[in-house]
Amino acid sequence: EMSRSTIGSISLLEGMSIVAIVGEGMAMNSGVSATFMSSLSRANVNIRLIAQGSSERQVAVVVDANDASRALRAAHMAFTLSETEVSVAILGSTGYVGSALVKQMAAQKELLAEKLG
Repeated sequence: EMSRSTIGSISLLEGMSIVAIVGEGMAMNSGVSATFMSSLSRANVNIRLIAQGSSERQVAVVVDANDASRALRAAHMAFTLSETEVSVAILGSTGYVGSALVKQMAAQKELLAEKLG
């Protein structure tokens, strides 16, 4: 394509990751791509590139590598766990090990909330 001048130049962006959704029924169901993109938006994941295969069975996005885990979790929740909540109860936290765990979780509270949404 470069020899035919259909592409003027090529550039390389490092530190990127590809996140894709794949499914047989995607072409028949409207809103699948919108659900995917919205989930990434809600997770504050910036989409750098969007690509859809000609078979309409997959949509892929390129995101910063640092956001890849958050993007995967957001997409997974959007399609399979959107109504699921997780509650964690810690029993026996009065001993040495349990109280150390609670202190570690308290110290990491903001980071956990940011990473896990």
